Amino acid sequence: MVEEHPDSYFLMYTNGTLITDEVARRMAELGNISPAISVEGYEAETDEHRGKGVYGKILRAYESLERYGVPFGVSLTVFRENAHLVTQELFDRYMEELGAKYMWIFQYMPIGREQTL
Repeated sequence: MVEEHPDSYFLMYTNGTLITDEVARRMAELGNISPAISVEGYEAETDEHRGKGVYGKILRAYESLERYGVPFGVSLTVFRENAHLVTQELFDRYMEELGAKYMWIFQYMPIGREQTL
């Protein structure tokens, strides 16, 4: 779809685990896609929520995207257990240290059994 619509720009939400050098290179060639990679904070919080080793894969994805000049961002879902992490330090980590160009913050709002969509 990205290739078929070069006049559009795509924001892709992903866990980032399948972004390799080859995938990043292809994204750079296309030039109209930016992945927003989901995290829950730092390594401990992300691995606890997404599985052991996922944070390391995310860091490798960031490195590949940086290497090929693909702009990427962070998608952070805030919930009770990680709300205390949403600080300037967290922003600095992702934006300045790791090269993210933007950060989306989502507030997790569980739906109780008595509520319906």
